[in-house]
Amino acid sequence: MSQDDHAYSLPCRHTFCRECFSTYLSVKMEDRCVLNCPQHGCNEHIVEEDVIELLPSMLNVWKQIQFRNFVMKSHYTTFCPGNDCTMVAFSDMKTCDAQCAKCDTNFCFGCGEKPHTPATCSDAEKFMPLFDTSDYCVMKFSKRCPGP
Repeated sequence: MSQDDHAYSLPCRHTFCRECFSTYLSVKMEDRCVLNCPQHGCNEHIVEEDVIELLPSMLNVWKQIQFRNFVMKSHYTTFCPGNDCTMVAFSDMKTCDAQCAKCDTNFCFGCGEKPHTPATCSDAEKFMPLFDTSDYCVMKFSKRCPGP
């Protein structure tokens, strides 16, 4: 919604200098932030048409940010935690063991950590650090001396 050659308005009716607004978009996209109106307290989303109008060279970056935000906010999708893997996993169950079809990484769909069925994610978060302690290792991998 352009007003003139020097100003740019969003549907929320906040108007900004085009150069300042373009700089704001560029900085926010470098930080991989979701883009909203720069006016403090305003939650108007920056849409594709705004990016095309003000900063068309960053359109692909904006699309990647939108996609990442969608995946992260959904209860049914998550990114594979495998090294350099970009696959998205889908499930209608909140917590279950998953295996990436691309890199074969096994992970919990709920928290992204190693599979921990039947423990819940919160239980696994509490107890997994204990498994790395020396007390646990002594208990698990040693036995009492059979001597007197």
